[in-house]
Amino acid sequence: MTELPPIRVMVVDDDAESRALISQVLGGCEDIRVVGVSTDGHRALLDAERLRPDVITLDLEMPHLGGFAFLRLLMARRPTPVIVVSGRGERDQVFRALELGALDFVAKPGASPEATVLDLRSRLLMCVRSVRRLTKVRVSQHCIADTKQAPRLSQAERGRGPRPARSVACVAASTGGPGVIETMLRGLAPGFEGTIVIAQHMPARFTESFAARLDRRCAVAVREARDGERLMTGEVLVAPGQRNVILERRDSEVIVRVVTPGGLTQGLASLAPNADVLFGSAAAVFGTAACAVVLSGMGTDGLAGSGEIAKAGGRVLVQEPASAVLPSMPSSVVESGSSTGVHPVADLAGELGLFFVRFA
Repeated sequence: MTELPPIRVMVVDDDAESRALISQVLGGCEDIRVVGVSTDGHRALLDAERLRPDVITLDLEMPHLGGFAFLRLLMARRPTPVIVVSGRGERDQVFRALELGALDFVAKPGASPEATVLDLRSRLLMCVRSVRRLTKVRVSQHCIADTKQAPRLSQAERGRGPRPARSVACVAASTGGPGVIETMLRGLAPGFEGTIVIAQHMPARFTESFAARLDRRCAVAVREARDGERLMTGEVLVAPGQRNVILERRDSEVIVRVVTPGGLTQGLASLAPNADVLFGSAAAVFGTAACAVVLSGMGTDGLAGSGEIAKAGGRVLVQEPASAVLPSMPSSVVESGSSTGVHPVADLAGELGLFFVRFA
């Protein structure tokens, strides 16, 4: 078997300590080679043209040419996978970078109490190694073009308040997921009365910013899930980073549990938010009124849970793998035979609408 050449990485960061840490993490791997280091966006553009790296790690706050301008110019001139390495002050900016074409992001140590050097190492290596599964076409085409805020109905216009959820759609997403999730939610009608719970692989403290951004830009209400709350119609809940969401039936209502890996989820995969955990609980509680939605991402999270929802008679919607930044997650469900429909991103909102109307 032919040995693959090392993945060529360029590090862009104006902070000397961060540059040294990232270079040390990447330089210690035989399958990765750091081919260049840049301290500002202008220099990085020139270096990217000269070095032609396979992937770039990017700090957003830089002198001369900031991270946003760098991304716009890079994606126009030479689309290249970019991994944002984000600090505490950049949380809200990360999602703008993903819209402009960044592949994924990794939290710098100290960005949150849970963000450690060990966490940076595991996440960064996973993201860098994932570029072997990418194509430049996917990198340049997963940006979000429409950033206008969608109209939202007032409570009076809705005609009735939220009710206990009768059905639920659970979403699994990882790398490439945030943009697809926003596109899907922006396609929902302003009078949406379904219930959606999202397990997007994301570090702790970033999910709150992600939910708030979606809430500002979509016609539906979006927020982080809270432990012990009732599952209601007309809401989209985002599982907190490094926590799992489990749905439990209590009398005539469904309660949201937010738990840490281990404990109630002991023996299951430690990845959190974990879609298999969420999907399995939805299948047990809702049966035929449960829907799985599997979007872009690396690995197979959502595969086992989709099988449980399919066995319970629910629906399993899958993003068309060819349109995914990383197709591993949707492809695994398609290959298992659990999917009830494979759809382009633009059709997912309509499919969800058809699902929810059955239980209105």
